[in-house]
Amino acid sequence: MAVLNLIVHELAIPGRIQGKEIVDVNIRKIGVIRGFRIKFPPLRVYLIIRGKNTETEVPIESIDKITSNVVKINMPLDNLEELGPNDILELIKEVKDEIITEVQFYS
Repeated sequence: MAVLNLIVHELAIPGRIQGKEIVDVNIRKIGVIRGFRIKFPPLRVYLIIRGKNTETEVPIESIDKITSNVVKINMPLDNLEELGPNDILELIKEVKDEIITEVQFYS
């Protein structure tokens, strides 16, 4: 059976999760949530995290808390560089621009 592999985005940026800053269990600012990856079979959902010059995925079950601006995960991501406030703002703009471009391309 072929594996289904989808990338999904929320309709609003920032959304309930997408476009928000993400911090790991050590309260390190590590990036911005770019979207969601759904894989099947077996059914798995991942957060796509955009860090500085890299992207990584973590299981959606790793979400510990969602606030108005931040998503906290319950695992360390020591492989990602800790970011400053300006880096986060730049990543949010970058993610927003990329998603708008993708939507326009497929419209």
